[in-house]
Amino acid sequence: MKKLTIKFDKDFYLSIIIGVFGMLTALGMFALSGYMISKSALGTPLYALMILIVTIKLFGFVRAITRYFERLYSHRSTFTMLRDIRVELFNHLIPIVPNVFRRYRSSDLLTQMVNNVERLQNILLRVYYPPIVIILTTFITILVMINFNIYAGIVIGISMFISVILIPYLSSKRANLLAMQVQQSEEDYVAEYFDFENGRSELKRFQQFVNFKEKVFKKQNQYEQKKYKEQKFLSTYDFMLNLSSMVSIWCMTILCIWQIQDGVLNAVFFASILMITITLFEQAIPMTNVAFYKADTERSLQNIEEVINQSFDEINGGSVHSDALYNAKNLTFKYDFQERPTLKNINFEIEKGQHVAIIGPSGSGKTTLLNLLMGLYSVNEGVLSYNKELLSQIDKEAYVDEINTMLQHNHYFEGTVRENLLIEAKDEEMKQVLSTVNLSYLDLDQQLTKNAENISGGERQRLSMARLLLRSAQIWMLDEPTASLDEHNEENIMHHLLNKDDTIIIVTHNLKYLQSFDHIIVMNEGEILEQGSYAQLMKDKGYLSEVIYYNEQLV
Repeated sequence: MKKLTIKFDKDFYLSIIIGVFGMLTALGMFALSGYMISKSALGTPLYALMILIVTIKLFGFVRAITRYFERLYSHRSTFTMLRDIRVELFNHLIPIVPNVFRRYRSSDLLTQMVNNVERLQNILLRVYYPPIVIILTTFITILVMINFNIYAGIVIGISMFISVILIPYLSSKRANLLAMQVQQSEEDYVAEYFDFENGRSELKRFQQFVNFKEKVFKKQNQYEQKKYKEQKFLSTYDFMLNLSSMVSIWCMTILCIWQIQDGVLNAVFFASILMITITLFEQAIPMTNVAFYKADTERSLQNIEEVINQSFDEINGGSVHSDALYNAKNLTFKYDFQERPTLKNINFEIEKGQHVAIIGPSGSGKTTLLNLLMGLYSVNEGVLSYNKELLSQIDKEAYVDEINTMLQHNHYFEGTVRENLLIEAKDEEMKQVLSTVNLSYLDLDQQLTKNAENISGGERQRLSMARLLLRSAQIWMLDEPTASLDEHNEENIMHHLLNKDDTIIIVTHNLKYLQSFDHIIVMNEGEILEQGSYAQLMKDKGYLSEVIYYNEQLV
């Protein structure tokens, strides 16, 4: 079970020591203020009052200094903790990406990771720090107060126990439940809004913009209602703490008056004791949100640890007994949010240097199979091997260096063409590959806008191919590499690829070049219907033969 490490460094302990000292200084300052008020009422000489005033000012100066250093050390400790948590979280996520997207929507995961980590900043500043400091300060105050009046010390002890421990403890469960509801509602709202923004143009084109916008507003209203309910509870919680402090102050006032009348307490100390009590409760104000922040941070930790403890170990369906470059045996794969497997009982072998086409209708599992070969996901059942080793157990970084991959949607950066080729090479080499894909008219220093929106879709696809041509990998895995190209550029790209001696695996709907491939895998509904050479499949008169015959009839 992986757990995030919350470290308390020396800065945190220093901030607590300085915080306690600062609170005691504040108590001393207000106690002297109360004593000065009593003395002035009794006609104490002016020079004596001046000494008290100077002392109070000195206490105030010391209090200001302690507040500065307390904030310095506590915030530095928090930033250090957040830095360490982010690094640790990143290290935990690397082994499970992109498999983790089989179980979480990308928008949900992004919201969780960013928001949950940000919430963890409250652990030191608002969960541990306030109660520790106030409890230590209260304990010292009680010890000092007992020397003046044991009953006053008892009243302060009971009151602070109720305010600092009992009420937060009783409220934490409810606060946690409300925090969970708010977070779930927030995730639903963000996911809905994310889909709305990404599909804005599609929604307008199909006249569904207004309907989807209403759904987003509905999710927003639900989130706001949950948030209001949470704030309402926190207001009630705050009221209970204030009520507890007011009752305690009144009890202390009545106790002091009673003891003064009985001659047990010197009236000079009445104002001091009252000021200490009031100041102590004022210093406990940060406790008002401890229950909320405690519930919030616990939930955030739970959510993060739930993600990093996801297991995607490949179920071993047997050992590898094939000399082929790639071997799939009884392979099954299913996304966790789907009920039916995306791939079922897949078996094939790909030899080194073979040119392989994976064809089939949309939704047949072609892209998913290619993603498995790229090492992006682990299989649920069966065996998928590479060079006689299970693909899930090889060094991923080394494997990435050995393959050239092109997805259906590739990312382009705001910058020059040179920067978007994503590899360090000589200008002559870059110009050569651009010429190979018929992009010689693009200058290496030409600026591309966000996601290369200032060039056409076909130019973007050819730019992606140019990236791959600059690499020395000898295995190519391409998903619809000519989907956006005109006939001339399509022929150019396919001719260049199919004349290579490298291992080439292409997912395609295009039947035009199938005769040039060594091996064809025909898929439908997650299964391999047939596979073999073009000549063999046409001779068998199966699915591929029927499709080609049908297309010829249409022409």
